[in-house]
Amino acid sequence: QAATPVSRREILTSGERGKRLLELEPSTGFRERAVIALHRGLAYLEEGLLQEALRSFAYAMKHAEESREAAVTLSLARRWVSYVLSRYETTPQVIATLKALVPKQEYNLVIEDLIWRAALRADEKSFELVVASRVRGSALDARVVRLRLLAKGKQGELATLLRDSSVDEPHLTLRFSRQYLEKIEAEDADVRKANVPMVKLLRQVFDSIISRPNGAKAQIRAAEELVARTQAILEGLAIFDDSVVGKARELS
Repeated sequence: QAATPVSRREILTSGERGKRLLELEPSTGFRERAVIALHRGLAYLEEGLLQEALRSFAYAMKHAEESREAAVTLSLARRWVSYVLSRYETTPQVIATLKALVPKQEYNLVIEDLIWRAALRADEKSFELVVASRVRGSALDARVVRLRLLAKGKQGELATLLRDSSVDEPHLTLRFSRQYLEKIEAEDADVRKANVPMVKLLRQVFDSIISRPNGAKAQIRAAEELVARTQAILEGLAIFDDSVVGKARELS
């Protein structure tokens, strides 16, 4: 009986055969070590082996430029690394794995998700562990300064910093705020609820930009869009709370 495409792929990428393929240098004519590592990572993920999956996806990032489809392979590997990291507790071992395998030029892109994750949870210990490993001298440095306040639970200080910076750098303030809201929208309800005070404070920052005399129209429109997003987040949480209360009443 002929093997199915899936089984043929598994035979090719798993076990010792897959390991031998990973050892082939591009000089041999084989250029798809990253693709093999991606498939191995998915198999590990299906088995619940997160550490092995992380290593495989990070390996895929490291060797993605060898592939005939380098950009696609790198993008897929980066997404899977981020996915696995979102299910991991940040530890020195995780950071060591990333430092060893993720290409330097991609490193900050990978760990920024961890930085935001720790900041949104006011997890200062994890936050400092990750930011200490970053490659310095990039735009991430400025975001770290702001996110450190969030990691310390100082939402009011961050809001004040953003309000003050919005006078001279409204574009940068709005860009950071948009990124914050995007991260919040992707989080679970408990994380969103913990950030409600910050969301409300951000709305005040947006209102100040909208009401500022002689403000740039593009910035006013951007602030109005972000006001709508803050409202959607708050209303969504209100609906969630009502649903939880309703279920509790049904059980009582």
